[in-house]
This record gives sequence, C-alpha cells and structure tokens, in this order.
Amino acid sequence: MGGPPTVSVIVPVYNVERYVEECIESIRGQSFRDLEILLLDDGSTDGSGEICRRHAALDDRIRTYRHDNRGLGPTRNRGIRLARGRYLAFVDSDDRIEPDFLRDLYQRAVETGADITVGAMAPFWDDGRVGPGWTPPGGTDLVPSEETISTFYRDHFFGGAYRSSSCDKLYDRGFVDRWGLEFGDNRVIFGEDLWFQLQALVRYPHIAYVSGGRYLYRQREGSIMHAPRKDYLARESRMLQDYERLIRSVPGYEIGEAVCTALAGRAWTDAALDLIRSGGDRRSSLRDLEAVREDPFLMGRLSGLSDPKVLRLEARRGRRAFLRLTGTLFRMGAVDLAARIAWTWYRISCRTEERQRTS
Repeated sequence: MGGPPTVSVIVPVYNVERYVEECIESIRGQSFRDLEILLLDDGSTDGSGEICRRHAALDDRIRTYRHDNRGLGPTRNRGIRLARGRYLAFVDSDDRIEPDFLRDLYQRAVETGADITVGAMAPFWDDGRVGPGWTPPGGTDLVPSEETISTFYRDHFFGGAYRSSSCDKLYDRGFVDRWGLEFGDNRVIFGEDLWFQLQALVRYPHIAYVSGGRYLYRQREGSIMHAPRKDYLARESRMLQDYERLIRSVPGYEIGEAVCTALAGRAWTDAALDLIRSGGDRRSSLRDLEAVREDPFLMGRLSGLSDPKVLRLEARRGRRAFLRLTGTLFRMGAVDLAARIAWTWYRISCRTEERQRTS
C-alpha cells in the first residue's frame, strides 16, 4: 500500500470460526477500496485466528493482531490506536456489510464534513433472510447546539434515528482523537457502544445520515446481542455514574442531567423486558426488579422520571404517561408497585409483538 488508507475497518474477533470468513469477505468486497482491515483476535480458542491469517496472506490491506481475551470494548480501543485511516468504521465479526456500505458513508462524510455519518442497518439470519431493518432519514445533516440538543435527543437519540450501535456509523478520526473517545469495558459496564455515543454527543458533533448500503447484523443464539445480560442493572448503573461525572465536567451541558435520568428509566424497564423474554416467573422477576432499592444512584435517578425536562425527551404519549407514573411511585418509595406495573406493561407489549410476528 502507498500512503495511509482513507478508512480503517476495525473488527474484533472472538470464537466465530463459523461466521468470520463471511464477515471478512464482505469487507474485502467493498466497492470502496481505499481501506485497511484490522482483524483483532481477542484470544479465540477456535479456528477464528487461522481464518484471519489466511485472509491476510491474500489481501495486503489486512493486518492481524492477537491478544489475551479482553472483551469487545477494549479490543476496539486497541484497534483505534492501531488504525491509520482518516475515518474509522467498526464491524462485528459475525456480521457483514453490503458492497456499497462504506462507499455511501464515505461519500456522505466528505460531502457534509460530518464528524459522524450514520447509515442503514438490517437483521439477517443464517437461512439468508434479511429483515426490513432501519433506514435513517437520508439527506439529513445536523449540528446539535445548546438550543437544539433537547430536540435531537427526543427525535433522534431516544426516537431511534440515531442508534446506540457504533457499527452503522463512520467516524472522523480527528473527532475521535480530539475528544479521546473510547469504548467502555463490557466486563464492567453494559453497552460499550452506548458509552461511546454518549461521550461523542456531549461534544455537539456534526451528524449526517445516508440511506444506501446497509450494515447487516446476524441473528443467532449465543451472540452478544442475544446472550443473557448478567448483572445488567448494576453494570448500567456504573456506566451512568461515569456519564454523570462526564456531563458535570462539560460546562453548560444541562440537558445531560435529564438524559442521564431518562437512560436510568430505560435501563430499569429494559430489565423488566429481559426478565419477561427470558421466561422467568413473575414472583422472582419482581424480586429482581425490586432489588434496585439497593442502588442509591439508580433510586435517585428513577425518582426523577416524572420531571418535565425528562418527559420532554420522550415523543411517545403512552411512554410519557408510563414514565410519569413510574417516577411518582419511585419518589413515594413504592418500588414494589412500580415493579408490578412495569411487569404488566411489558408483558402486554411482548404479547402484542408475538401476535404481530405470527399474524
């Protein structure tokens, strides 16, 4: 290769010998050619590393590395340090990307000068099916400010247009380096991707959306996305405490307090949804939800869910009503009643989803 590549594609690899070849081939087959592919073997115990090395021998754009198991977040951070490109992209080793995915992101990034360019995502299955997924509002280009940041969080972040995943995005390397952005350690917190986005958003990044080539994420048993979320609430609490310290170090970022509280509410209700989907019985699930009493930080945040500043971050009327009621109950100390309402609310939601899938 001549000079530094334009795009660095960072791929953590761990025990995915069944899928990693398809992933690598989808990156090698991109219509955008000026890239490097960093394959970081996170201590795999299967044949994943050998597959990576074989592809490196076939394509001089590929560099391979190996280290003892660290987890997804620290492995991505190592990739950032090793990357030479002006832009950074992240691909998980059991996923794949459509041929024009990087081209579309790069062209939009250059056209707009964006710090973060957001593309389309869709689920796929081993039998070849590809779901409808999610397409961003193509052509949208925005720079959140102190005046508009609340609207951005409501319509884009909590509204779903700007997802917490890092894999549907292309990042300007200068922006990442300037603010020292890093992924969280998923052995300590839950949602290393979310932590990366939260750090980025407090810096009011220039964000551009593009529809076109898609990032395809695999639906399979045993993947990180579907694995049981061990100590979920405790790990979310640690991340949100880090976020609280971050926003209080950024002068004038007042919206951060409401965002932190809204994220605490989402974590607690996601925990309820997890328990229902895992098939746990009602009594033990309620006991798990009520254990939030033991976390003073989360209790304080959940008691603030009915604050008007928090409610303004939620565009859905029904969800606002649920948060208002939940916050009031936490403020009264009625955690057991809040847990029963959350259980019932999400039990109905899950049954509705199931009916829609089977109809």
